[in-house]
Amino acid sequence: MGTALVAGRQFTEHEQLLDLPVVMVNQRLKQLYSPNEDPIGRRLLVGNHPFEIIGIVANVRGTGGSITNVGPEVYWTSEGEGVTQRYFVVRSKIPPEQLIKVIQEQVHAVDPQQGIGKISTMEDLISEAVAQPWLNMALMASFSSVALLLACIGIYGVVAYSVTQRTQEIGVRMALGATRRNVSVLFIRHAMVPALVGLGAGTCIALVLTKLLRSQLYGVTPDDPFIYLAAITLLIVPVFLAILWPTKRATTVNPAEVLAAE
Repeated sequence: MGTALVAGRQFTEHEQLLDLPVVMVNQRLKQLYSPNEDPIGRRLLVGNHPFEIIGIVANVRGTGGSITNVGPEVYWTSEGEGVTQRYFVVRSKIPPEQLIKVIQEQVHAVDPQQGIGKISTMEDLISEAVAQPWLNMALMASFSSVALLLACIGIYGVVAYSVTQRTQEIGVRMALGATRRNVSVLFIRHAMVPALVGLGAGTCIALVLTKLLRSQLYGVTPDDPFIYLAAITLLIVPVFLAILWPTKRATTVNPAEVLAAE
């Protein structure tokens, strides 16, 4: 599996055959139960049986806990205490559909009566393990997208209504020398200030609630500044576009027509 040996040693063939009372543990177990001492050579009591710790291996994510929280692990020899089922991992460049037949032949060559359970690829096992988190993420992303779309539609409607209500004011401003740029800045600033206030408040709330988010994340931290920057950009761009469209219409007001209507 490529799991790194952090300290101590691995099992020997002699220990495998005789089923000697030795075990290996992962780093998480050491952190929990022996953070300040070297556990190599010490005894680990499992039930009523003491086992000597001979090695420490790196944490394997997704076992002994959740996919985001590594739990303590104890490794026995293949003939170890309480081992009733065995799983073999085969690393090969041969396509899985061709390798399955070879594995079955090798097992039956040793014991023709040996049954073989489900054979899966590592990709399939990982997909099953992350299926629920992926579904949760997809649902959250879908609802968030719908919420963002509705917010943009609402902002567009408010700004468009404001442009309609202030058409006469825009005409007067432009007749007195205001440029199209001045009009655009006026409406963009008027609409963006509440949007920026909302983004700031949302960012502060997210920072406070990081503990609730931490268990749902893998590979990133909830206080990563790049994640917040990406989220703010993702929100501000469609909001700005929703403001820009009706604002552009405000700059097309003809002052002469507005004053004539007055």
